[in-house]
Amino acid sequence: APTHHQNNEQLRSMGGKCTPGQDYDVRITMKYVSMVALDSKTHRGRCIFDPSGIERIAFDMLAMLFLLYDLCFTPVTIAWDFPMSGWLLYCTAAVAVFWTLDMMMTLRTAYYHAGAVSTRPSMIFRRYARTTFVLDLFIVCVDWLTVFANSIFPEEQAGENPEVIGAKLVRFSKATRVVRIVSVTRVVRIQVYLEHLGDRLHGGSSSKYVGDMARLIVIIVWINHIMSCTWFYIGRVTVGDTGTSWLNDPIRDENSPFYSDTLPLFQYTTAFHWAITQMTPGSMQAMKSKSKSKSSHYGVAPEALGLGPFPNSNLAGDKFRHAALRTCPVGWSA
Repeated sequence: APTHHQNNEQLRSMGGKCTPGQDYDVRITMKYVSMVALDSKTHRGRCIFDPSGIERIAFDMLAMLFLLYDLCFTPVTIAWDFPMSGWLLYCTAAVAVFWTLDMMMTLRTAYYHAGAVSTRPSMIFRRYARTTFVLDLFIVCVDWLTVFANSIFPEEQAGENPEVIGAKLVRFSKATRVVRIVSVTRVVRIQVYLEHLGDRLHGGSSSKYVGDMARLIVIIVWINHIMSCTWFYIGRVTVGDTGTSWLNDPIRDENSPFYSDTLPLFQYTTAFHWAITQMTPGSMQAMKSKSKSKSSHYGVAPEALGLGPFPNSNLAGDKFRHAALRTCPVGWSA
């Protein structure tokens, strides 16, 4: 590993300015050359975390797990109107605790600005307040309201005593549960987490291409997940001009059970199958009678969706940008 003196000499050779008596750690990423002051005592005294440090990376990896739970289960609980009790209530409480800690962690994490790391708490808070602080605070408050209302007064008791104040609070929290759908906006954080991880690991261009392809496929599958939950929700709460919805249709013939009488797993696979067919050429109806039969069609999703022009155009853009970075002088941004 290069010494601090070698880092300073490398920075001067790139045209950067060094303060006398101050050591710098030069980090070259695909975006810019960052000049990180090695002021560990100040960081510890203020409890400020390095945005590319191992502590922040570990927290980001854990945040991705909670984010995937939010992105997958929040639309399902809203569409199927599952009661907020048992394991679902415990998971919601764990999510509320974690995102509360995430807000505190964000307020104590430095950030890159103009090639340097800003560690001033006032500047960190100002930047967070201008971005997602209000939205994060709103979602966390809705989570805590849901947990608090359903812990004190479960939904089953609210249905038996609708005039009790606690029952009204539960109904209010149930209505605000729909607002939690805005938590899917946290999907943009996946890109930030992956950038932090990539800066830390310094992976090659090949691994970055594979990661970009996997990310695009996951996003497309997640969009189909949102479409399937939306389609089921529309069929559950609304009716068409014929006075019925697709949930009141028989599965195959008049002697078959209705979609509304089947298990939630079969309902979800039917809705997901329909969503996938809407994004591929030749839309078709979902006529399979078993969940496993429908799942056999999902193997074509990466081939049909992931190898289309949209992912290839993104990868071509990344390849062009990497080639430009190799030919541009150090410190320029392609």
